[in-house]
Amino acid sequence: CVYFRAGYDPSDYKSSDDWEGRKKLELCTAIKCPDVFGQLFGAKKIQQILTIKEEREKLYEGEEEEYKAQQEGVEDTWVKMWDLKDFDSIVKMVQSAEENTSFVLKPQREGGGNNVYGDDVLGHLKALKEEERDGWVLMETIVAEKFNNTLVKEGKVAYAGVCSAEIGIFGVTC
Repeated sequence: CVYFRAGYDPSDYKSSDDWEGRKKLELCTAIKCPDVFGQLFGAKKIQQILTIKEEREKLYEGEEEEYKAQQEGVEDTWVKMWDLKDFDSIVKMVQSAEENTSFVLKPQREGGGNNVYGDDVLGHLKALKEEERDGWVLMETIVAEKFNNTLVKEGKVAYAGVCSAEIGIFGVTC
């Protein structure tokens, strides 16, 4: 089994030997966690590109009817995401948001510990150097449904009250 604790950023591969090593790992029969497909689908930049209808359509050239059947209503299930190429428009959009919780700025890294939320988004955007912008994606904040629930830990009530849940599920077939 191969478990990747690194290798999520192109800068992790400093030479052609590094890339060749990754290729060998992907081609071997060991179980990979994640494999390259799962790793790519977990990358914010890939997710952002796949929110663009024209980009998804390129994946289905010659299979337009199958694409249409699979895509019916799918866009309603995700939030909007933007790259930072049109930087001035992005800054204006964040500035004009009615609530400072409308957006989250996410880097191209594994896990959520590096995300930027709320009042910090605009300042972080403005502090980014031009060459750093490709490593970030702006996304609408996911607003999870709230409900009353009881959380139990070790057989005892740990919390009772308003809760929310967010779950993301994706799959990859080869």
